Amino acid sequence: DTRYLRWLFPRHMKSNLYRLCYTPLGQDVSVCNYWNDPHHRDLYLNSSDFLAVLNDERLNPNASAWKRNLLRIQNLVLIGGPDDGVITPWQS
Repeated sequence: DTRYLRWLFPRHMKSNLYRLCYTPLGQDVSVCNYWNDPHHRDLYLNSSDFLAVLNDERLNPNASAWKRNLLRIQNLVLIGGPDDGVITPWQS
């Protein structure tokens, strides 16, 4: 839920939050670590320490081990719901 960000950044939040998120300081904030701004793709790819690496959009020395471990999973249960307010649409 990112509604609290409007309180912290009341003006121009939507258009300028990427400036904070794609800094080393911003990457220490959980919301920013999951931030993928399609309007600033180059900054996302070069600055995202978690999501771009996890999505294999940036070079990752652990990618082979991560793939091996993921393929070992025999049962995976993912739970979501229409009222979580975070993932939109929730079926994603």
